[in-house]
Amino acid sequence: MMKILMVTPSYKPIVGGTETVVSNLTKMLNKRGIKTDIMTFAMNEKWHAFKRWEIKQDDSATVYRVPGYRNAVTSILNRLGVNLHFLPSLKFIKIATQYDIIHFHDVIDLSFPFLSFFIRKPTIFHCHTLSESIELYQNNAINRYILRNCADIYICIGVHTKELLFDLGIKDSQVNIVPNGVDVQKFIPGGKKEDNLILYHGRITRRKGLHVLLQALPYLKNSVQLIISGIVSDREYLNEIRGLVSKFDDSHHSVKYLGPVDTVQLISLYQKSSIFVCPSLREEFGIVNLEAMACKTPVIATNVGNIPDIVDHMKNGILVPPGDPIKLAEAIDYLLENEQERIRFSEEARKKVVKYFSWDVIIDKLYDIYQSIVRGSKEA
Repeated sequence: MMKILMVTPSYKPIVGGTETVVSNLTKMLNKRGIKTDIMTFAMNEKWHAFKRWEIKQDDSATVYRVPGYRNAVTSILNRLGVNLHFLPSLKFIKIATQYDIIHFHDVIDLSFPFLSFFIRKPTIFHCHTLSESIELYQNNAINRYILRNCADIYICIGVHTKELLFDLGIKDSQVNIVPNGVDVQKFIPGGKKEDNLILYHGRITRRKGLHVLLQALPYLKNSVQLIISGIVSDREYLNEIRGLVSKFDDSHHSVKYLGPVDTVQLISLYQKSSIFVCPSLREEFGIVNLEAMACKTPVIATNVGNIPDIVDHMKNGILVPPGDPIKLAEAIDYLLENEQERIRFSEEARKKVVKYFSWDVIIDKLYDIYQSIVRGSKEA
């Protein structure tokens, strides 16, 4: 049986896109009979590291939580802009050698990939947030060197990320595109759409562009009910959002913040919303767009990162420039005033997600890569 070790800087209880993808990939691979476990730094939900090993079961996977250590070397490297924030316990190497493939995730920390130089196993580097960290690689030769030499295969989640890898010197033969996926059996259409109900779901942080959506409201010709849900990761930004929301208390728009919601609540929100808006200023992928589209909710999103791989302009959604509240308002009004377009977009959206972004499709692609890299290792 093939054995895979997913290695990610952060995992549960930390909540985020990469953590969710790692969890879903691990579950799906184990369902396919591919033994897959997880290794991560020992951290709590506030990203505070602690100095003890933890080995626990998470569904069908073993999760190794590795202590991370800081010392004079990591401090100096951090000051030089190198993405080595912790030194993992060397026990990591002993555990990693028990697996056929080491599958690294994310580029915000290179501590685990750096130690892969001491492991004679096939390695994969899965780049989830490269566009958010690109300057750290463009401007730092040590980061570039580690990235270029720590893996046999690089997985990117879209065309934009692939181009960034080429710019950093990664060879075309080493790069595969495997987009993020969605559970199309769970995220499904249902119920009746509520007129003029707009949904924003995502982190409450500036790069997600929620303020742009709020700034667009005064330009709308149609009155709307805006529902906001998501985790707050920037308290100062939340205060700014509250200031913008307070301006609509006596207007013809309704704005309501629900806070974090669970998956059941989220699916219900997608199902009853007329439009989902993703106004990100920067975004690597935007899984929320897939989730909304799977629920047959038309999407308006910014044309940043790999979002154009998902949203086809005027076919299954609308793309707008980032940071432009007027263009965003025009797109919202267009869909609110054209019910047939909303219906057409929603049908096309669900079709595309099922065909290209369901977890079954994604796992098939990933398994082909695993088989290829193992064959290459044996032939070598």
